[in-house]
Amino acid sequence: MSRTRKLGKYKGASFADEFKANAKGFQPMFGGPASAMKSIMRQKKQELEKVAGKIGSDISEDFSYDMIDGKPVPRPNNNKPTSEDIVPERVGDRRGSIDAYKAGSKKAKEEAAAAAAAEAEAEAEKERLMEEYTAEGYTDDYKEGMTSKEARLEHKENKGELKDQYKIAKGDAKARKKSGEISGKEYRAIKKEEKGKKKAAKKSSKCKKKAAQGKSGKSWYRKNCL
Repeated sequence: MSRTRKLGKYKGASFADEFKANAKGFQPMFGGPASAMKSIMRQKKQELEKVAGKIGSDISEDFSYDMIDGKPVPRPNNNKPTSEDIVPERVGDRRGSIDAYKAGSKKAKEEAAAAAAAEAEAEAEKERLMEEYTAEGYTDDYKEGMTSKEARLEHKENKGELKDQYKIAKGDAKARKKSGEISGKEYRAIKKEEKGKKKAAKKSSKCKKKAAQGKSGKSWYRKNCL
């Protein structure tokens, strides 16, 4: 077998160099150019590493370099922050939402405090009225010489007081039933009794209203109040 059949035809150029360099190793016919390119790249790499090592010892720490056309070019390496490196503080929608949340929270607390104060005041007023209730269950402000309008207003107030008193008594009985202190039958009996008291007190207030209006001689008054 001839040499050309073993190593490929001699074509000159880089393949010829590979042919000469590997003639004794009997490389594959088409492996020469690839091997030659690898060899050239490896040689270039070694040369660049040598140059970089030599230049690196001479260049200051404040500079780095770029390799351009096989030559190191110094590049400033200033790590000081610039205006482009500073992220501006976020303002606007986020801050506005936080302020709005705080204002809303403060307003809610103030409204809750005002509602609690109003409720406490209403309870105190109710307790005061309860202390002023007569045996009939309402505040008796009827007096001699009242006008018909004043008597009507007093009767209207008395009906409201009787309604409130009935609700309180009913609520207390319901709580006692829920706690197991009384049975359902006893609860219904208490509710019926309180309703009867309310009806009787309302009739009593109406009688006093008629008397204050000068209608004691009427048939309804004689029938229901005497």
